Amino acid sequence: MQNYLEDYESINDTLFKAMQESFTVDELIKHLMTDDQRFIHGIARMKTITPSLLGYFKKFADVNLKEYVSYDHVIKRLMDSEETHPDILHIIAHSKSVLNASSLMKNKNIRMDTCDHLTKVFLESESFERLNVAKNISAHPNASDWALRKAIAASDSVEDVYLNVAKSSNASPELLNELSLIENGALKRVNNYRSGGRYSFSSPSETNVDNKTLREAIALNPNTPKASLKTMFEQGSVRDLILIHPSLSIEEAFDWLQDPELTIDENGSIIGEGVAISPSDVSTCLDSILKKHADQGILPVLMESKHALDTLFSMGYNLKELVNCKKTKAFTQTCINSAHKEEVAFLLRGMTCSEDENQEKRLNNRHLGLSALSAIQGLFTKTRKLDRHNYLVFLKWLNEEYIFPSAFECTANTLMDAEKTIGLDGIKWVLLEQNAKHIKKASGARDTFLFISELITHKNQEATDKQIKLINRWLDKESNSYDELFHDYLMNKCKRDSGREIVPANFYQMSFVTTAEEINEELKKSGKNVRLYLPENTAQLATIGNVQRHCVGSSFYADKCVNGHNIIFAMKMDGALKHGFTFQFDTNTRALLQAEGFCRADVPDEYVAIAKKWITRLLGEK
Repeated sequence: MQNYLEDYESINDTLFKAMQESFTVDELIKHLMTDDQRFIHGIARMKTITPSLLGYFKKFADVNLKEYVSYDHVIKRLMDSEETHPDILHIIAHSKSVLNASSLMKNKNIRMDTCDHLTKVFLESESFERLNVAKNISAHPNASDWALRKAIAASDSVEDVYLNVAKSSNASPELLNELSLIENGALKRVNNYRSGGRYSFSSPSETNVDNKTLREAIALNPNTPKASLKTMFEQGSVRDLILIHPSLSIEEAFDWLQDPELTIDENGSIIGEGVAISPSDVSTCLDSILKKHADQGILPVLMESKHALDTLFSMGYNLKELVNCKKTKAFTQTCINSAHKEEVAFLLRGMTCSEDENQEKRLNNRHLGLSALSAIQGLFTKTRKLDRHNYLVFLKWLNEEYIFPSAFECTANTLMDAEKTIGLDGIKWVLLEQNAKHIKKASGARDTFLFISELITHKNQEATDKQIKLINRWLDKESNSYDELFHDYLMNKCKRDSGREIVPANFYQMSFVTTAEEINEELKKSGKNVRLYLPENTAQLATIGNVQRHCVGSSFYADKCVNGHNIIFAMKMDGALKHGFTFQFDTNTRALLQAEGFCRADVPDEYVAIAKKWITRLLGEK
């Protein structure tokens, strides 16, 4: 029937004219209602409606057909079907049946003028509950700005209606601006609680809510004006969503994020009147900007990683200016006031990773080696002057061996201590034998340098000389083996040397113990064989390192947990630490810094995924 109507549109128009001349409207409708309802539905779904067909439907909608048993069923199908032509729905909306057409507002196919008319009719009628009408209007994709305002007026400040309006593509910039100015606690949420038992009943209650969810919707609406976004940003609301709004360029996003009036100074205050941009804000905002613009040619190559943006921000670089340095050499020159080909190659090395990895892994693994370059320069600085020749020769060697920059994520003093102990050749052998060309192995080489520095740092020069001799004696005994055995020897030596014990201290993360207990209770009920072990102090962290035989128990990691820069926890397997895994996360960025098993074994992806869920629970949703 549908195909027939579409193919013979002009014939049908002529046919209807003839039928209307031969029959009265009541007779025609009675015949169709009784014998061929499919014909009615077929006409209503035609892509093109002729004037004659519209005239017929107008008469059809206005005639009192209550006497026909199937009338309500036919009309309801027309109103509910989103295949019904918008012109037919418009006629029904203006007919005598409109007050029986409450479901019509839920049809996404009605036109904007139809929606406006229904808004007026339903809100003026006492037959409809105003809040339900307001919800239906606010959720309709074709509700006009006028209808949305009517819905708000009828909503009695219920949050659901405001959220729908904030998400509407038809909301005007002026309306969205008004929504952005609503104060916290002005909206309410209606909760329905159902009692149990044989005679159950629903009992509604109201609670006042903050405006975070509303502001999230406003920030995601393309129609929101820039002035409103700026005001919400200054107030500290949903900053990560605001900075990826389509009306903001990436330069503007960086400019807002580094607004000096919202930046915390050394006294812990700001000069502006807004809410200070916290480290957590910075992390989530940079992450949001990166995810939106990565791999699109918008960011310079040396900015396309989480570590790169965090590093550049923390070092105080102007991101707005850097983002326009698309050429890598110019970018390097801007950052370090030098752009030798070996320096450029070293920085690019840190931004390379396997193309097989997904985007999230690539963005997390890439490493901008600015601080590594600084440490290496310090290594070759004698009497306050850089030995540029040997510095560049060393960089060339690093590039030829594909050494990953994170192996030098330490201070210049640490590298100088390592050179004092094992020499520059020894540093090279550590990098080679501990396979520092791989991302996951580079941190092991760095830890080796840290252990050496920790062991030889004494106020007494004799004690320093003694430690240097002991380390070199071990190397002679082991035929100058600089591999992981050397790493483990230094790690264990740090732990056992008298007078070198880690100072007992509680960790920042001990405040998350209750959440950790909740996670473990849920895991127990679900029957899973993993448990979260959250160390609360240096002693418990050392236990993890001792049992799993890696360096997490050293003072380097303990200090990061004490000051709250990192969160470190272990995953028990079948109740045992030994067969589990250890994870190190950055507290602000929530980035996974390291994941190791027994004797520094790799961690399967499925357990990394579980650990990432745990860190989200511990630190709370962003």
